[in-house]
Amino acid sequence: MEPGVWNDINEKMRRYNGLKVYRDGLRVMPYGKQSNDFFEVETRRSKNAGAAHYSLRNMIGAISLTKKYNSNLKDKAGREGFIDNKASKAFRDIIELLLVEVANRYFGRSSKSIRGTFTKPLEEDYQQRKAALDLKEQKAKDKKAFNNNLKSYAPKVIELLTQTKLYLSEVESLEKNSENILKLQKKAGDIGQKILTIKISNAPRTLKGNQETLYREYKSNLAFIQNTLKETQTFLNSELERLKPKEPGELAYSQLQRNAKYIQDQLRAWKVEARGILSKEQQRIDALIDEKNKQYHKIAQPYIAEVESNRMSLAKCLELLDRKREEIQFENEQIFSPYLSTLSSLKESIDLAGLAYFSIDQADEMREEIDRLNSLAQLGITVEIISHELHHMQHDTEIALEKVTDQIKDKSTTENLVRTYRALNEKLKFLSPLKLSGEAERDWISGHEIKDYIEEFYGNSINDINLEFSSKFLTLNVYDEKSRIFPVFINLINNSKYWVKQKDNNAQQILLDIVNDKVVISDDGTGVHEDDIKSLFTIFFTKKVRGGRGVGLHLCRSNLAAAGHTIEYAKAPEYQLLNGANFVINFKGVKYDG
Repeated sequence: MEPGVWNDINEKMRRYNGLKVYRDGLRVMPYGKQSNDFFEVETRRSKNAGAAHYSLRNMIGAISLTKKYNSNLKDKAGREGFIDNKASKAFRDIIELLLVEVANRYFGRSSKSIRGTFTKPLEEDYQQRKAALDLKEQKAKDKKAFNNNLKSYAPKVIELLTQTKLYLSEVESLEKNSENILKLQKKAGDIGQKILTIKISNAPRTLKGNQETLYREYKSNLAFIQNTLKETQTFLNSELERLKPKEPGELAYSQLQRNAKYIQDQLRAWKVEARGILSKEQQRIDALIDEKNKQYHKIAQPYIAEVESNRMSLAKCLELLDRKREEIQFENEQIFSPYLSTLSSLKESIDLAGLAYFSIDQADEMREEIDRLNSLAQLGITVEIISHELHHMQHDTEIALEKVTDQIKDKSTTENLVRTYRALNEKLKFLSPLKLSGEAERDWISGHEIKDYIEEFYGNSINDINLEFSSKFLTLNVYDEKSRIFPVFINLINNSKYWVKQKDNNAQQILLDIVNDKVVISDDGTGVHEDDIKSLFTIFFTKKVRGGRGVGLHLCRSNLAAAGHTIEYAKAPEYQLLNGANFVINFKGVKYDG
């Protein structure tokens, strides 16, 4: 819904919700209050929300009775409800059965009509929302881990930087012999091993403030350490080659042993950590399986008791047992199928974390691109809308200029005025999107004013069309802004004006009338194809061969919705006054003269 319409309906739900009872037009209390559940609407819903569709908070209902035809429903002494007799019990049973049957047939879990058409879209929507939630949780987890690692590792990198600088000074003051070189190479290996324990990966795409400064400093220090180690190792290796030690094979083997120890130490640490995680995960899965094993019995056992006590038929019990099994199986599949798929991917050595980071990064990048495209599209829509509105303003201005030039005798002044207007009109075509400031004034707008404005706007250009305003329409009074209401009628008349001329052998008639307190704008043009009705108010949708932008009806709905009014294409026969297009406007807060 448009925001204005939704707010209006939401407010009505808040004020009028509940199932109320009226007798001879007077409210019977306390039925319909939140604190009174005479028809046990909330009681049924609390037991089974999937089957009991109705809720007092989200329903507006009324039961209309008369004393003449319901004489056995008698008021209590304080007029607070009905006396508890056979009639009141029968009355309550009828309403309860009606609500239960309608819910079961059309809306409840077992419904095959309305609910069935929504099941698949709801499941798809659930999957999308779950994926979005998982992505959000993963991003929050990654962000928290990054922040914690940055706070912890940044000081450690500075300490390692100090050790590296001391190591570099030792290399520069090195006494060239193979024993010293081997010692320095071992120090370099120790520093390199420490780097592995303080590396931060998968940083967020955007960092701000102190966090960005700290991360840049961390990366700069780490890069200096790594480059220093690489350069000194190259230097030490060349020095060792130049000295030509007596047992080069033995020295190479010692280096191999040191490097293998670094790798083994790291693998041993990962093994301990992995086993700890797997052990906890095994315990969690065992507990979850145990819980799921008992779930079906816990839910289904009461049905057996209902059958044994003859409170439920066997057929109904078997149906419920199968339905609960399907529900639980679906729930279990949602839990374990992705889990097993993840384990299978791990078995194939697929880097799920890397894929997740890549997907998140790609999604963020695409989202930013979509935001930019949306901004660009909004800019284009704004320009198109302004162009549409300026077209009508231009016509108004030209009419006013014609009147002014007839009254001013100094032709040079009028010529200058017209020339200036035309130059301004040309510039407006290339203006950036505009935003008008200031609050427009609201006032009562009569049907006569709307008629006069339309006739003055179109002037002689509509003389060949039979434009009629019913006497009921002329009594209309709407409280709103003229700048909001007048363009709506101009757009609708303009559409009708175009389409009545596209049909042969018609009266070329446009009628404005009132039906059921709603304004109807009707014409005898070509009408709207049934397949196009759903798209009528969509931006840029048009069927005009020439001169159509597809903006007018979208603007009509948006303008009206801003004040809580609505517009729709008429489908009900009572609103189809002529054989062409029929639009119905439901103004909020109208009155009629006389």
